[in-house]
Amino acid sequence: MCPTTGISYDEPAPNLFSFNSPYGACSSCNGLGTIEEFTEKSIILDDNLSIEEGGITPFGKYRKTIIFTQIERILEKYKESISTPINQLDKNTLKGILWGDEYEYFIKGSGGTLVPYFEEFEGVIPMMTRFFNNGAENVVKTYQDFLHKQTCPSCQGARLKKEALFFKIHDKNIAELAQLDLSLIHI
Repeated sequence: MCPTTGISYDEPAPNLFSFNSPYGACSSCNGLGTIEEFTEKSIILDDNLSIEEGGITPFGKYRKTIIFTQIERILEKYKESISTPINQLDKNTLKGILWGDEYEYFIKGSGGTLVPYFEEFEGVIPMMTRFFNNGAENVVKTYQDFLHKQTCPSCQGARLKKEALFFKIHDKNIAELAQLDLSLIHI
């Protein structure tokens, strides 16, 4: 325990310093140093296209499906059209489509009166992530090409959890030491 900050850690063990061990690996990237995720840029390859024309690349051109119906309802909420090029959509509209939003629609009730219903659309990116993580092999193969690989934001590519990186030798943690060229080290 640090008497100044009050931060305390478990007694260090060898597996704390190994990204191959669940005890030492960064929990965000599982010790890989990178994460793969769907991003706006990875699924919208040509923002000059409208959603109707296939602007959300993994979904292709407009079809009469529940996903496109939900997207249309989000567009209606913001008074936008499915035929508008994506680069001309308002940022809030695009955010609602990509990350989710709620919308209202009406159905005819008894006596012909319109009854409002509220629904939540989970968003294209969370939906694709869910399909990818829980999907059948063909879904995984289809969506795999739309993943964007980037350095893990939690460990910054070090592959270890933060507790392992707090231990230092000559002001360098184990990840920084592992990057050093051995021929430059003088003992």
